[in-house]
Amino acid sequence: MSLTDEITDALAKATGLPFKEVYEYLRRIRENDQFPKLPRAKELPTISDAALANLLIALLSGLPPQKAHVAVLRLADASVSYGDHKHIVQSRAELETIGAPLTAFLDQEHTFTDAVAALFGMARKGPAAFEETFRWTWISIDQRRFSGEIHLQTEEFTPLPKSVLDVLIEYGPPEEFFRGDLQIHARLSASTIAALARAADRVTP
Repeated sequence: MSLTDEITDALAKATGLPFKEVYEYLRRIRENDQFPKLPRAKELPTISDAALANLLIALLSGLPPQKAHVAVLRLADASVSYGDHKHIVQSRAELETIGAPLTAFLDQEHTFTDAVAALFGMARKGPAAFEETFRWTWISIDQRRFSGEIHLQTEEFTPLPKSVLDVLIEYGPPEEFFRGDLQIHARLSASTIAALARAADRVTP
């Protein structure tokens, strides 16, 4: 099985979506240079955290595959909403304790895509540990506004679980694409991020 198929299969199983549908999203964003073209070779290039973030964003967008690249572009420009960064700063000690790449959240100019990529960076350091420590963390996209949310929650076990970090971060687009009251959110948990990280690095669960 090619790495592209392994990634598609892992994401399909994690989300419950058909393999063909997930593959179509991957194929379409690859055509727009938002995901790498992977050759069939033993020595494959490392897939960046940002590329994995793009794939999740495309899948969460609610747009048909041929238009999903638009959501990837818009969420790449979605920045931390006004006032939200103070909650991140208040969690500075916890973020620094957990370490890079989650310290990317401390950059006031970081975007939604940067944040999702940072989660992949943590997951790839150890998918099993990430899945346990970040088990209540989730990412969400409003399919009308193209805004995003991340509920960043981590625990440590000593031996009982103890909350280390718990913050909700909202990301708004640079311009409003939808001004109505209707909100349609798509959400994925840390377990899907861990599954995709395993597949991208061919880590056996």
